[in-house]
Amino acid sequence: MIGGKLIQYQYDLKWYTFRISFTVNGIELPKVEKKERAVLSIEESIAFRENPKHKKHPLYAAFMLQLLTGIRRGEVLALRVKDIDYKNRLIHIRKNAVFLPKSGVVMQSPKTKASIRSIPMTEECKTILENHKQISNELKLFFCNEKGKPLNPRNYQRTFETIFAKDYEGITLHSLRRTFATTMCANGVDMSTTAKIMGHTDIRMIAEIYNQPQFDTLLTAMQKYETALKTPNATEEAPSEPQE
Repeated sequence: MIGGKLIQYQYDLKWYTFRISFTVNGIELPKVEKKERAVLSIEESIAFRENPKHKKHPLYAAFMLQLLTGIRRGEVLALRVKDIDYKNRLIHIRKNAVFLPKSGVVMQSPKTKASIRSIPMTEECKTILENHKQISNELKLFFCNEKGKPLNPRNYQRTFETIFAKDYEGITLHSLRRTFATTMCANGVDMSTTAKIMGHTDIRMIAEIYNQPQFDTLLTAMQKYETALKTPNATEEAPSEPQE
């Protein structure tokens, strides 16, 4: 373990020195532009949920759960049967599934207290979960593979991107979580509530990453501006310059 840390330290030091040498010589390495993450529009979200091919897939309920609640990939894969409380319409998030090279898929405790939470179920979400055909397994997982073993997070994501997202340009598995947050904010849900449902400790994450206005919102804003320009007395007259 110590040897591994030493190698990593040496690598980090060389990279740091490399960047400094470029900066000192007046050459700055190019900055990588962040790509705008895609989300599903309301129309796309409806079509996505109602797609007959999607509904027939064994993992339909898992992907819909992510879209309808905004929970993380590892959280949905770690859900146990007892975590779904139909009576009180709650989904209890207590674990996170991760893949470790030497151990395979393991269930770990979430990294933050905010990630341990209970999320209310909508009627649509409740119905989808009730209709999910569960496979008996030793860990009592709500979602598992055909052999009753935990789902590998990478394979789960690959399934989504090759089957569910192929008709939607730029959509990834994380887009489901982003769609949830963006839609919540666009419909007037405050960031604090959205952050709590999503398991974030800091609402700035919602503001900086998820709360980005979509085309419909921008169009509405422009239409309001257009209306203001055509409406008499819609804006205050600019103050006249004082006369000498």
